[in-house]
Amino acid sequence: MKKPPDFHITIGAALEGDDDIATVVEHHLRLAKAALLYADKVTLCSPIALILTPITVFSRFTERQQLELVEMVAPSIAQDDQAREDAAKFFSIYRQLLSKRNLSVQELRMKASMQNVIRPEVESMKQTASKIAKQFKADQFERLLKTGRLEIKTLGQRLSPIQWIAVCVQKAAQLNSVEQGQSFNAPLLPGNASGDTSQMLEDFIHEIEQAIKSSSSYPLFDDFTGNLVRLGLREGKIDVTEVQVDRAKPVGLAADLMERLPTFDDASVDEILDIRKELDKPLVRFRGAMVKFSRDMKSAAWSEDFPLAAEEVFRAEVQPAVAEIEDSVASNKWLYELGGLLPEKPLSIPTGGALGAGLSGLSHLPALASVSIGAAVGLGVMAIDSRRKWAEKQKTIESNQLFFYYKASKMLSNKHR
Repeated sequence: MKKPPDFHITIGAALEGDDDIATVVEHHLRLAKAALLYADKVTLCSPIALILTPITVFSRFTERQQLELVEMVAPSIAQDDQAREDAAKFFSIYRQLLSKRNLSVQELRMKASMQNVIRPEVESMKQTASKIAKQFKADQFERLLKTGRLEIKTLGQRLSPIQWIAVCVQKAAQLNSVEQGQSFNAPLLPGNASGDTSQMLEDFIHEIEQAIKSSSSYPLFDDFTGNLVRLGLREGKIDVTEVQVDRAKPVGLAADLMERLPTFDDASVDEILDIRKELDKPLVRFRGAMVKFSRDMKSAAWSEDFPLAAEEVFRAEVQPAVAEIEDSVASNKWLYELGGLLPEKPLSIPTGGALGAGLSGLSHLPALASVSIGAAVGLGVMAIDSRRKWAEKQKTIESNQLFFYYKASKMLSNKHR
């Protein structure tokens, strides 16, 4: 039988100018985890994630990459034009020394002295990068990227990690100069001009449109992106069909439900992936439930009132179904415990004369002993029957379309007791 194509979700996640970046990144990560719990592959269109993830690889830069980065940011952090000229001369001389195979004693001393200037700067940047990565959970995004199940879409110019970090440093220096009422004369780096920011936004909107119209991916948007879609629809810049609107609803509903799971925010990427792996088969039925429940939802997934519609589905359909599963699991527990009366190893029955001699002695047993043997045999038969009934009932429980949601909830709760 041919393997079905991967279930793919495209996330559109952005931020407004006055948003708290840490909160926004937390929400983007939450969307990514919810999508990975539900889908096989996820593409994340997030300018902030695109900028943050290069920071995580800073600690793995080679010595030459570190030099390239420091050289790129030096003009931005220099105090004036003279300092920029001095920095340019410094790196020009240092590169000449690096390119020479045989250095004189004086050149070796000069090279060591220059390295003593560069290394503290690199170490300081490395510590800052580590702090930022931890604060904004960029390491979590990197972990998702390493699984091969998440891709962060390139938007705007294609910059290397070194260029992205340098751009961020220059932006920070530029803002600092503006706040202090000073001029900023450092040459702009690639990706730092206003035109490149515009290109990033254009690419983002293009990817959002493609996610809505795609036949191989399902869209999942945050509030800001949903607002962009509503604006585009109102102004006639985005066209969607009824089928495209309906395709987005089950994914939006699933993400809303996933974020309601206990301790979901505290769950690590590895925990999410473990749950996803263990519950792969029940997930197929859960996806069917999302399609069924979303048919009666009148709001589009990017509508402002979609969360209210999802709340109704949760209370009317999901909560009662999960409660029913819990009742079934509880009532089935005694069958499992009764089935435990059976020995773990099969009974060893002797053969030959010893068996005949043993059975001949039964006629001399008291009546009470005979009754006890009959009761033991009866319990054994009951245990076999209870195990069979338990297995049948367990199969029925696990075939419930919301068993995936129930079990994921239990697994998360157990991991964070």
